[in-house]
Amino acid sequence: MENIYQNPIKYYAMHRRVKSDLERYIQSGWCRNRFDESLRLEMLYWLSEDGMQRQSAVHPEVRINLLGDLLTEISRVTVSNERVYSVTLCPLEFACPTHKARSYDLAPLTQWIQAELLGLNFVGIVDAGLYPDLKAVSYALGLVSWHVHGMVWGVSAAEMKAIKADINERHSPLFEGPKAAHSARLVEAHNVVEWARYMAKPSTFKYRTEDHKRARRLDQKWQRPERASGGELLKICSAQAGLAMADLLVATGKGRSLIGRVLRAGRP
Repeated sequence: MENIYQNPIKYYAMHRRVKSDLERYIQSGWCRNRFDESLRLEMLYWLSEDGMQRQSAVHPEVRINLLGDLLTEISRVTVSNERVYSVTLCPLEFACPTHKARSYDLAPLTQWIQAELLGLNFVGIVDAGLYPDLKAVSYALGLVSWHVHGMVWGVSAAEMKAIKADINERHSPLFEGPKAAHSARLVEAHNVVEWARYMAKPSTFKYRTEDHKRARRLDQKWQRPERASGGELLKICSAQAGLAMADLLVATGKGRSLIGRVLRAGRP
């Protein structure tokens, strides 16, 4: 898949295309036959101008504006020559069956993140990913993974490695192969910008998983991202219906004041 996070024009176009794709699908006969009227009307509201004024987490302009304010604040970190790391936390315990995603309570996830990263400077955005082919006894219909992508700064490589190892020792991943916690040093300024774009991307991806032994043999990743469309796109986005972007932000340490400045800058 093309690295769209390197190209701002294509990246912003992706955000707006998701909105048009959703609106077109919601108004189609296919959607009317599969989803109830209340869900369709609710989604159209959160994609509207009114939804944007209420800082809807599914409205593209809200995410684009937040990204601009976030990059302004993060640039202050990078010019101070602090070490910056990308961080993804994706443990199994914060996944839920697809049909329960709309009523999922994010509070335990954000509280867990704050406890795990206590004492660090961290800012992150909660994301939802659809795994239609992951099946277990209680996840017969596939699952939605609630996870976070963020940045940590002001720690050494050894400290970051130890934190990641500790989380991975105590928490199971979604499936065999990858780990529950990932991190990487963001060496160049453009790496920080691209990662921030990834953090703020629309929650519109589904993931196909590969057997980890086969993936290693073929030198492939354990999961293959695909852009969701139609009913799958609506399922992922509707999980965040009614949420404001502020509901998806989580921070510790100096990240708290950074997020405060971002939210103040984005108030309509």
